[in-house]
Amino acid sequence: MCGWPGPDGHSSSLELCESRLSSLRGFNATVTYRFSSLPQPALTEMLMRHGVSRPVAESLSADYPERIPTAVRLVEEKVASGWKARSLSASLVDAVKEPAKWGYAAPQKDVKPPTKKTQAPVPDETPPDLKTVVESLAKVKLGRQLSPMAQDALEALTEEQFQTVKQALMKPKSEALPLLQALLSAPL
Repeated sequence: MCGWPGPDGHSSSLELCESRLSSLRGFNATVTYRFSSLPQPALTEMLMRHGVSRPVAESLSADYPERIPTAVRLVEEKVASGWKARSLSASLVDAVKEPAKWGYAAPQKDVKPPTKKTQAPVPDETPPDLKTVVESLAKVKLGRQLSPMAQDALEALTEEQFQTVKQALMKPKSEALPLLQALLSAPL
């Protein structure tokens, strides 16, 4: 959902927002919103005159406004030369959506290439230590933090024992939890 509170304080979704993509977290987070265009009435009417239903015509005029005039002209020329379509409206929709199939190149939208911003180099993240990995895996399997007794037992493990515990936690939950409890000799 791509919404936010409106001026009246109520949550209102932005109708033109199709999707939101997020990557990373915290200060390095990037959020990308993808917006759809508004339907163009003149192009919608042009398609409807050829039998395309209003919802489909509005969708096409919003998504492919630069293709519609060429597609309409191409289909009209084919019909004028004696071509009989099973469905004129379906042929027109196909011509708009699949320009290569109909023998014309889709015009490029007038989009300026994004300006390249120099970003601060992202430092190479060091992999988390084995103890952190084991604690995270245990928390995921349990759905909560380890008990204080289990945390104390975890602190006393050697590197080799951490590897064994990690391997146990990689198993399905039904096997991992009894193994973890046995390896730590403490209630989870």
